[in-house]
Amino acid sequence: MYFFPLAMLLGAPLSAWDMAANLVPVIAGNLVGGSGLVALAYRVIYLRPGAQSC
Repeated sequence: MYFFPLAMLLGAPLSAWDMAANLVPVIAGNLVGGSGLVALAYRVIYLRPGAQSC
C-alpha cells in the first residue's frame, strides 16, 4: 500500500478506486498464502512422522 500514495505524489494518474481495486487480490492472496503457511507450519511442527506425544 505504500507504493500507491508514493506514485500519486510523483504524479501518476491513480485514483482512490485504483487503490481499492488493488486491495481485492492483495487480501485474497494474503488470506490464502497466510493460512497455507500457518497450516504448513503446524503440520511440520505437530504432525511429524515418528513424533511422540509428551
